[in-house]
Amino acid sequence: MLKAVLVPSSAPPLIKATYNFKPSKLTEAQQKEKSAAMDKVWNLVEAHPAEMVPCLIAEMDEPGADSWFLFDAGGPLAKLDHSAQGNRLILRGCEVVDLDDVTLEEWVRRLTTLALRDVDISGAADRWMRYPHASYVLPQHTFTVKRPEGAFFLYGSMDEALVAAVRLRKDIVSIGMSHL
Repeated sequence: MLKAVLVPSSAPPLIKATYNFKPSKLTEAQQKEKSAAMDKVWNLVEAHPAEMVPCLIAEMDEPGADSWFLFDAGGPLAKLDHSAQGNRLILRGCEVVDLDDVTLEEWVRRLTTLALRDVDISGAADRWMRYPHASYVLPQHTFTVKRPEGAFFLYGSMDEALVAAVRLRKDIVSIGMSHL
C-alpha cells in the first residue's frame, strides 16, 4: 500500500480524500480523526520528498485547490522547498485560508518567515488588519498579540520599500497602521 501511495498519480486522490473538511466546523473527535489522516499525508511527503514534493506543488498550484489544504500543505513545503514557487504557494495558502481555521500564531510566523525572504506579504497582512478576531496568546511569554502587535510583526518583517507602498494605501492607514 505504501508504494502505491508514493506513485505521483495517487497523490491527488489521497489529498482530495483527506482534505474535504473545514477545521473550525469539526468536533474534537472529528479533528483527531482528520489530524491522523493529514499526518499520513505529511509523513509520506517528508519521508519521500523527491517523489512527493513535486506532487504536492502540483496539487497546491491547482486553481480549485482547497483553502485549508493550501495552508496546511504550506507547513511541510516550507521545510522541504525554498524556491520562489514554493514561497508563492505558501503565501497563497495564507491569503485564502479561513482565519477561523488556523492557529493565528502559526499563520503570522509563516508570513513573517516569507517576508524575511523578501516575499511581499502585504495582501495577507492586510487580512490581519481586517480580521475581527486578530489576537492570539503566547503563553511562554504571557503575552497577548493583538492587532497592533501582529501588524508590527507582519509589516515590520517586510522590506522597507514594500512597507512604504503599503502605508500609502488609505484603507490600511485608516484602520490602524499609521502608528507603525
